[in-house]
Amino acid sequence: MNKSLSKTFFFTMLLMGLTATAQACVDDTECSPGTQFCSNGICCGIGQHESGGTCCGSGQSFCAFSGVCQADSQFCGACQPDASCNTQTCVGSTCTDSCGNVHNGIKQPNCGCAVDTCVGSTCGDGCGGSCAGTQCCPSCACAASTCIGSTCANGCGGFCAGTKAPSCSCAASTCIGSTCSDGCGGTCAGTQSCCGSLAPVITNALSFTGTVGVPFSFQLTASNSPTSFGASNLPSGLLVNAVNGLISGTPVTAGTAAVALSASNCGGTGNATLNATINAAQSCTCPGANCGSICSPGTCRDSCGNAGACTGLLTCTVEQQNAAGDPLSGAHAYPTPYKPSVHANGITFNNLNSDASVKIKIFTVKGELVQELHNTSGAASVNWNVTNKDGQAVASGVYVYRITNSVGKEKKGKLLITR
Repeated sequence: MNKSLSKTFFFTMLLMGLTATAQACVDDTECSPGTQFCSNGICCGIGQHESGGTCCGSGQSFCAFSGVCQADSQFCGACQPDASCNTQTCVGSTCTDSCGNVHNGIKQPNCGCAVDTCVGSTCGDGCGGSCAGTQCCPSCACAASTCIGSTCANGCGGFCAGTKAPSCSCAASTCIGSTCSDGCGGTCAGTQSCCGSLAPVITNALSFTGTVGVPFSFQLTASNSPTSFGASNLPSGLLVNAVNGLISGTPVTAGTAAVALSASNCGGTGNATLNATINAAQSCTCPGANCGSICSPGTCRDSCGNAGACTGLLTCTVEQQNAAGDPLSGAHAYPTPYKPSVHANGITFNNLNSDASVKIKIFTVKGELVQELHNTSGAASVNWNVTNKDGQAVASGVYVYRITNSVGKEKKGKLLITR
């Protein structure tokens, strides 16, 4: 074979993944220079590698079963059906072998009917058919003490007749002449629990006074151990705890109201009317104006530390407020608790000292930011419509707010939202 034919044959073998007997070597000097190199002890052509003592092309390996180099992705060996194609498979079913060929298989029935069940039933054979077997026999659970004419589950998805005797729950120590459930959906004569107590009598004061924007609480009290309290027509922003009788919240509207009170126990209900007065929010004039006065609800204190009563209205600049002390000391939120069915106007953050630098952030108790408000208009208060950053209504729960200004002052508080 001349050199030209030899080179043609070599490259043909390279492309087909077939090689002639390889020449042994120790290093590249023992192979044809420029066309071969030593790969794992045999001379292979450029772009080939040793596999199973044979030179194979890129992406190929020597397959001992076929005796030739073949693609790495090609199966090497005899094709066999997979494990699902055996003597336990269904008659007429098919399964795929390791080479992708489809074979027929068989499957024998495997009925699940138990030997301790009823005679004559059928069970699934696991191949979509059925075979004869046994199924659950009725075993009624109706006891001799059950109601006459009642039915009980038989343990097989059916029912069987049974009986039940009335068993009244009225205690011997209770009141005479009442009726009690017989345990069968009927009633029988007996006795019923007597309260042994008089109706409550309300003993708390029948008037209170609060101020818009100022947190408020008032305790209801009554004699004869009341178990629940009520208060209707409360001023906006106030709620009553039906268990302990505490009226609390932050008033949002000035005015008067006749509040209907109640206290109840098993002996009856005691009632009374309470006169509620809510005053408008206080304004004040701070003494010592030359010191840079500021105002806060209830009392005023100037930058020199002088305190006085609230007697009028003083407009203070943000610079005066910041120089005099904590300009956010009187900042607060109302109403809280907040209930949308009662408070249609949302939650107000008040006493911000008309500071346009004020920012308000509301968080969950886990520290997740719910909403951020900015007092860009420099108003004394900012309203929150109780929605999150996506405009969705905020769920019921406890939330934390933080009010800050440009000089680093901060006021924190909590909000309770109930829907």
